[in-house]
Amino acid sequence: SDYYATTALLPDGRLERVKLEDYQGSFVLLLFYPGDFTDLAKGEILAFAESSERFTANQCQVILHTKFEEMYGTLFDLFLDSWMFKDSEQTHVEWTTSDSDKEHGLQRTLPFPLLADHAQVLTRKFDCLDSNQGTAKHAFLLLDPNGAIKHKQIGDNNVAFDVEDALSTLISSKLPVFDENALEGRDN
Repeated sequence: SDYYATTALLPDGRLERVKLEDYQGSFVLLLFYPGDFTDLAKGEILAFAESSERFTANQCQVILHTKFEEMYGTLFDLFLDSWMFKDSEQTHVEWTTSDSDKEHGLQRTLPFPLLADHAQVLTRKFDCLDSNQGTAKHAFLLLDPNGAIKHKQIGDNNVAFDVEDALSTLISSKLPVFDENALEGRDN
């Protein structure tokens, strides 16, 4: 439904509204990462980007979701109910294209969408909200072609997810489930 639609920075540099239903029919690895311009995010995202063809070969779309934060700037801003947003669509564009922060910036486009989920609807939908912080947890979810969760992993904000582990999880999720009752000659 459109309720779960959010703006994403696409690989071709366009900003467009997307929804998970757009990817129905293929596996989706939804990666919630700590935030743009962080060391962990840069290393983790670049590792997944370098392996993007391996995910594609396994009929899996990788989608990135930042740990969106809403922060008040000053007490005056609090009084005016004025919000400053971190990791908006514009921040994603700056992070992927700018040379201004060579240490933390990516300076390259990515082969998968980066979501900007201001309303945290996906974070809440998949129960990944850290209620103490008001942000998404560092997590990855593997959704099957029908959108059902096949795997959910919550991680520490200081430890990147391993690409090989994510690929192994994807591949094992595609294996048929063993049903011992289906064996020939088996008495029930």
